[in-house]
This record gives sequence, C-alpha cells and structure tokens, in this order.
Amino acid sequence: MTTPMLRLFTALVFASLGFLTSAQSQPIANQRIPTATVSGRVTLGGKGVSGIGVALRKSESDQRRPALIGKTDPEGNFRIIRVPAGEYRASPVAPTFVVSDVTTGSGQGGKLVILTEGESVVGIDFTLVKAGVITGKVSDAEGKPVVEERLSLIAVDLNDQNTRSRTLDFRTDDRGIYRVFGLPAGRYKVAVGQELGAFGSGRPRRPYKQTFHPDTADSSQATIVEVREGGETSGIDITVSSILDGYKAGGRIIDGETEQPLANVRLGVAPRMENRNYGYLPIRSLSSSSGVFKIEGLPPGRYSIVIAQQEDNSPFADPIDFEIVDRDVDNLVIKTSKGASLTGVVVLDGSNDKALLARLYRLRLNVFVQGGPPGFPTWRSTAINRDGSFRLTGLPAGVATVNTLSSLAHQMVKDFVVLHTEREGVRASQGIELKASEETSGLRVFVAHGTE
Repeated sequence: MTTPMLRLFTALVFASLGFLTSAQSQPIANQRIPTATVSGRVTLGGKGVSGIGVALRKSESDQRRPALIGKTDPEGNFRIIRVPAGEYRASPVAPTFVVSDVTTGSGQGGKLVILTEGESVVGIDFTLVKAGVITGKVSDAEGKPVVEERLSLIAVDLNDQNTRSRTLDFRTDDRGIYRVFGLPAGRYKVAVGQELGAFGSGRPRRPYKQTFHPDTADSSQATIVEVREGGETSGIDITVSSILDGYKAGGRIIDGETEQPLANVRLGVAPRMENRNYGYLPIRSLSSSSGVFKIEGLPPGRYSIVIAQQEDNSPFADPIDFEIVDRDVDNLVIKTSKGASLTGVVVLDGSNDKALLARLYRLRLNVFVQGGPPGFPTWRSTAINRDGSFRLTGLPAGVATVNTLSSLAHQMVKDFVVLHTEREGVRASQGIELKASEETSGLRVFVAHGTE
C-alpha cells in the first residue's frame, strides 16, 4: 500500500470516525473494505455516559486479534463501522462499572452480534451500574505478608451453593494487600493459592494450598463475602498455613553449544493429556547460578517442561517430557538451541512528529507465535529501540503475528494501534513464517496514532 493511501486510511479511522480500530483492519489493496456497522447506547442511571469504550471481539475469543473499539459520545451513543462480516461479542470497557443484568461473578458481560456483509446492527445497548470492590490482606502462619499471590472468587447463590468460579488477574502487593474491583453485586467466597493439579500461570515459588477467607482449605467452611453495588467490602483477610503437597521435578539447563550452565532462566511445566499440553501449571522455577532448577508440588502424571515466556531475548529449547509415578524426578537435562529470530522496524504511519515518535519508541511490541511445539503457543514482548528497530531471538518455528503495543508496565495502550505488517514490500496478512535456527529480517510494522 502506498504512503498516501495509508495516510488516508489513518485519517478516516482516527479523525473522522472518532474511535479506535484494531490491528485486524482488512487490506485495502485488492480487497473490498468491510461495510457492516454496529451501534448502540450506554447509559448509567438512565442517562447516556460519555467516553465509555465498547469492544467488539471475535466470539471465538481469538486473543491474537485486538478488538474493534468504539467510544460513546456525550449522549452515550456509539457506532463502530467497517466491521468485517462474522460473529462477535460486544461488551463495554469500563473497569469500575458492570452491566446491570450481568450475573454474579460473570464479569463485564456482553452481547452476541452476528454480522453479514453490509448489515447495520442497531440497539446494542448497555445499562451500567457501579461495580463493587473487595480488599484485604494475605499473610502466612507467621504473620508475614504473602506477596504476588493471585486471587480467585467463587460466586455463591442465596442458598450458599457455589455457582461459578473465577481466577482473577489480581495479586497481592509487597505488603500482602489486594484490591479486587469491577465486581457485580452479590455473594462471594474469596481464596488464594491453588488446588493440586490446577492450571494457570505464576511466578517461581513454592505454591500454597488453596485457602479461603479467613483461613480454611474447605470451600464449604469459607466465610461468604457480601458485595453491594458501588460498595467496598474491606478486611477480607486470608491466612495461608501450608505448602501444596506433591512430588518434585528437577535437573539442569545448559547451553547446547558450550555445555555451560544457564542461570536465571524461568522454567514452566504443563500437563500432557493424550499427546497434548493443557496450559501451564502455576508452578515455576528459576535456574540457579549452576543451572539447577526444581519444580515442586506436582501430582502424579505426564508433563512437559519448557522455558517459560520471558521478555526480549531469551534462550530457546524444545519441551522435555517426563512422568511422575510415585517418586521425584531429578535427572532432567534441558539443552538450549539457537531458535528462530525476528528483526524489523516500527513505522509511525502518516506522521514524522518527533514527540509521537519518542512516545512510540518507549513502548513494547507484542508478538505471538503459533505452530511451535504442540500446545505451546508463544507470547513475547520486546522493547522498541530509539530508531524504531526491534529484535527477538530464541523463538520457536511457526507463524509470528505482531499484534499489540504495551507500556513498560505491560499495560495495553489505547492511542497507538498496529495497522498491519509488511516484509519486502508485501503485506503479511497471514503472519510471518519463522524457521528453526534462522533469522527473519526486514519486517516493517505500521502503527497508527489516534486520540483516546
């Protein structure tokens, strides 16, 4: 696509439409521009709410694809145009509010939208109410704060029966204090820790057994927490007392070329079922200065151990399979290899504004690789250099998609959007193929800027 056409596209999206579109914008050259639209209204207390984002995501929840996002005007109305035909889930993006008819524990809520080419769907309305908050502190048996422990909630009905469990992306801080917000009014049980064999992700640590407020491992004995609309329920403290039981798996990680030990490499483990991997367990290990690692709290079963997702450049190794029957496994050896690499440059489309470029170059580029070891899609984040260049190494072979930008604190940014990528002047609409141990260069990532 020529530079004038790109400028026209950016101007249409960010200036005249007044909302953000996603990185999945369809190629304009040799392809029809999508013509479907979605519109509606967001209200609070019977009045329209200005500045609320409404996200339109593919209903199959393909997280590689950023949402189409529209923002409400002063009357609470929004309109998203140029939407490709397909099935979507529309939902408001308002962390301190929830949809009024959302069921307890189910989050923001959304509406199914099915679009055909050229169709205009109206009346996708949302009524918001203020969300509730739960706060508290997590301590161990000695009264010391438990740091970076993830919270989970179980919604409870009026008969004290569990209805839905949610693992939340909220953690305790360095004082052991947590604050869970964006909750529908209702009744909850609050817990930290994990059940033996539970899936998820986490930091290198010895995991605690799942413990409910205030200090019980038995869900039926947990104290129920009442959350009111717009209210804050505080003092929901939890005392954890025991480490999760299970077997250990350990060994060494070494450089495949030099045979030297590798220190400070984060390793993760995933269960294997019928030759597939089903997500990481929330148990990880960081290799020591001598390359030694140890993962604890594993129930009997088959597993794969891999190098966990890390930022920027990191070593690469194929997964190592092992099985725990009735004893620890301590002789695993992981040898790293070169892996694939990806280099390129980020281009601010239609602008040479130095201030915008300086902001852009302080962000991070997020890359997704699909097609590597079975069950192990790879997310990777890298810094953008001051000249717009970037480089990622240690990637698996597969298809790489550059999809989003985030801040140094790993929060997604709203005013910079990835439009598309090109390699050697050809649009890479299906991603970039990476080959094992080879470098793929010449990638150009076009980014647009628009107001929030």
